[in-house]
Amino acid sequence: MKKSLLGIILSIFLNHQSNAGIKLEGEITELWVNDVRVHNAAFVSVGENYQSPCNSGVQSRYIIIDLADTDPSMKNAFSMVLAAYMSGKPVTLGGTGECFPGTNNEKLKYLFFGDYN
Repeated sequence: MKKSLLGIILSIFLNHQSNAGIKLEGEITELWVNDVRVHNAAFVSVGENYQSPCNSGVQSRYIIIDLADTDPSMKNAFSMVLAAYMSGKPVTLGGTGECFPGTNNEKLKYLFFGDYN
């Protein structure tokens, strides 16, 4: 019984860890909305490549704000990205660990200015 309970707890922990998203910090260097294949999405980069579960060994550069998301905070996040881009202020971007459909990039989960520690 103890072994099976430990196994269940360990598998839940490992599964949670494998779905953890990336964390990027710096000034926003690239920003655009939509491309030929993807709509209702803002592509955001701090100029740093990252390894994501979305890209099968290929480096990603962008985190995606899903503008079609029903959560109004994603539209607020887009406004914050615009402000950070125009002001040159550094930000921290965190991914969901989930892929944005049609891309090799993670979806945005959180964004903040300043030192969050």
